[in-house]
Amino acid sequence: VPEEYRGGVPVVFMIGLSKYFDLILGNNNAIIFNTKYYRTVLFLGLGLVVLTFVLNIIFIPIYGITGSAFATLLSITAYSLAKLLFVVKKLHLYPFTKQNLYSLLVTTVLFLLFYFWEFPVYPLIGIALKSVIVTVFYVYLNYKFAISKEINQVINKFIGKLGIKI
Repeated sequence: VPEEYRGGVPVVFMIGLSKYFDLILGNNNAIIFNTKYYRTVLFLGLGLVVLTFVLNIIFIPIYGITGSAFATLLSITAYSLAKLLFVVKKLHLYPFTKQNLYSLLVTTVLFLLFYFWEFPVYPLIGIALKSVIVTVFYVYLNYKFAISKEINQVINKFIGKLGIKI
């Protein structure tokens, strides 16, 4: 990343991390909406707005744009955790399994392996190349360790249509 853009790396990382966390816990929104407690999402959303506003007031004067990203990360994390706790406590559902931990482990290992590896080519080509390699490894490891039976069935069906034997 060119020097003039390096200050934005932590911002993009924190916003990306908050979106990733929201994505992981995003099914709780659908679970709550399909129950008699659907109004809860409105109140939790209002809490998110207030929390985001307060955290921005606290962190922007101190850290600038990075403080805003940090406030967003904290707000989205609290909002997502509140929805998760509501689903667990009120509906007695736990939307995660042991397989989710294995998938998180695979993701973490791949992140650590490829984060510091730079290709000596044009940056966009390097990003594309690294993305393809990480995706191939991720799909392969998830398939090999049978982290998701459903995904393995889809891959087996696709491989069967191609006539490839594994």
